[in-house]
Amino acid sequence: MEASMKDGFGLKYLYRFFNVPYLELQRQTLLAQLRRNEEDLEAIKVELDIHAKTEEQDYEKFKDMLERKKKGLPVSGGLCTVSAGANETAGLPGISLGHSH
Repeated sequence: MEASMKDGFGLKYLYRFFNVPYLELQRQTLLAQLRRNEEDLEAIKVELDIHAKTEEQDYEKFKDMLERKKKGLPVSGGLCTVSAGANETAGLPGISLGHSH
């Protein structure tokens, strides 16, 4: 490699050469973030599958609970209750709508 500070010859090559370690580090960091993203995505899919099989996702039971509340009848346990203005997603920790953490 030849470079001259006098007339700038080879500086473009030198800048690119010095950029290689930074690009390698950036690549390693992005790959690690991508792996973490993949793990998080798989964990969420499992949580959603489990949650989909719970009583909380039974729309008929939910409607029945709302109707019972409307009539002032006792509501059976197990279902999450909905109050006016409730924005949090039931059963999934760390996920909320309309709130900042």
